[in-house]
Amino acid sequence: MKFYYSTWFAYLLNLLLPGLGHWFWNERLFGLFVFLITAIASALFFASFLISLSFLAKLLMLLLPVLFYFFTFVDLHKSITGKRASFSRTKKYAISVLLLGALFQLVVPLSPTNFFIRNSPKIEVLKNNSLSPLYSKDSFLIINRLSYRSELFFFNRSFFHTLPERYDIVNFERNNDESLFGIVIGLPSEEIDIWDGSLVVNGMIQDKFFQLNFGSSLETTFIIVGQTSILVGTFGFGQVNELHEIPLEDCIGKVSNLF
Repeated sequence: MKFYYSTWFAYLLNLLLPGLGHWFWNERLFGLFVFLITAIASALFFASFLISLSFLAKLLMLLLPVLFYFFTFVDLHKSITGKRASFSRTKKYAISVLLLGALFQLVVPLSPTNFFIRNSPKIEVLKNNSLSPLYSKDSFLIINRLSYRSELFFFNRSFFHTLPERYDIVNFERNNDESLFGIVIGLPSEEIDIWDGSLVVNGMIQDKFFQLNFGSSLETTFIIVGQTSILVGTFGFGQVNELHEIPLEDCIGKVSNLF
């Protein structure tokens, strides 16, 4: 049997471009319907970044189209089983349809592959022990850009959907060219006071700062963080040695240990 008559080839087409498997097997109207439903679901996914919804509402909004999409594979299998004996396609046509699906994933902004390319994580190898006690030399660090923000095709800049939490380790930019790692100390509009190695936020001492084996080598410092900024401390060997108030858009992503 030729490869493009197989069920798996149709599944691949449906993965690359929803509805393309049905289109290939001459169910063009239903294939177009599948594509439109999936496009609407993708639009709702992007809209969820712009409006405030409960977790349950977001789950239902995204889960129902996913269930429908799963059903299309079941229906596609039935269609192939019933039509295989009388179905005819050329190899050239099959390859052209396959390339169309691959092109859709790479070019169309609504496609999952395109979204992943825009928001793919960064991986770096730590060259020294400067981030100890959290990470040691030669650790593989993953920088998850989707933790706080997303690159959406209809925005010229990143869209922030979640604020960093205090004590998150983040990768951030300084002066638009220098990439640094640091620990989040202050959140927007907070009053940060550092004295005698202690961290005080809005008048309250933060015990967790010590539980993480962190201290500060800075002199007494008082900062009111801006409404659209966070305060990040670069550190070495458990000692915060410099503070940076950075705009939210300069926070690249959350850092964690890959392995």
